[in-house]
Amino acid sequence: MKTDTNTDSNPNSDVFQKAMPDREFLTIEEVAEVLRCSIRVVYNWTRRSDPKRRPPKLQVGKEVRFPRADLVRWLAKETKASH
Repeated sequence: MKTDTNTDSNPNSDVFQKAMPDREFLTIEEVAEVLRCSIRVVYNWTRRSDPKRRPPKLQVGKEVRFPRADLVRWLAKETKASH
């Protein structure tokens, strides 16, 4: 199943598409690698006190997976909110 990553010409969508073109779900390590931040930063995002500011994620047992298309949309929204 292919996920639509078109997010109104969001530059983040290009980053994830080029880095992980065949991945519909990303691990916390993959998100950190693509965004060039630490795993701790991504982990801290998932634990924000405001649930609306947390990235979309799925819990798979003890593991966390991030739906790529939803993460791209979340990044776009977070980027707009910080400006």
